[in-house]
Amino acid sequence: MTSKGLIPVASSMKAIVLPLIIKELSILSNISKTSLNQAGGDIITFTGKGFDEVFDYTLVLFGDGTTCQPISSTFETLSCEVNGFNTTRINAGRS
Repeated sequence: MTSKGLIPVASSMKAIVLPLIIKELSILSNISKTSLNQAGGDIITFTGKGFDEVFDYTLVLFGDGTTCQPISSTFETLSCEVNGFNTTRINAGRS
């Protein structure tokens, strides 16, 4: 371990894989406590283990291509702000 607390990794190492565990999801929304505002702006917090505290390379992406911009992160939580949904791909009213 270095003086900065880092563990050196061999240059031949291609990737380091750490498990990401999501135990809970909470939504902070002005519209509803059970759904997201399609215009965006809601804050989603994921609780679990394995989140990166440096979220420069973190991407939260929904199935329709909507992104959630990370705003804070610890090893056990990640919060992001949802961008507006792609109106051409919204499956509103269909199950």
